[in-house]
Amino acid sequence: EDGLIVTNNHVIAGADKIEVQLSENEDKLHEATIVGLDDRTDIALIRIKGKGFPILSLGSSNETQVGEWVAAFGNPYGQGHTMT
Repeated sequence: EDGLIVTNNHVIAGADKIEVQLSENEDKLHEATIVGLDDRTDIALIRIKGKGFPILSLGSSNETQVGEWVAAFGNPYGQGHTMT
């Protein structure tokens, strides 16, 4: 809710400016700042200003098992809502 967003490090690496669009149908862009990043694991944490943003609960690695299904959602190169 407080604007923290987990993304891939390679998505923001080398960026001069980071902007977040929360929905394909929304014209507003939120400027983001980097909170932390890790090149080795390709994870980055960014923050947009504001409150009350939609949230997603993350799973627990303690409760997952090898072979379980996972899904990755994204919006690469402007292609709306892809899933792997």
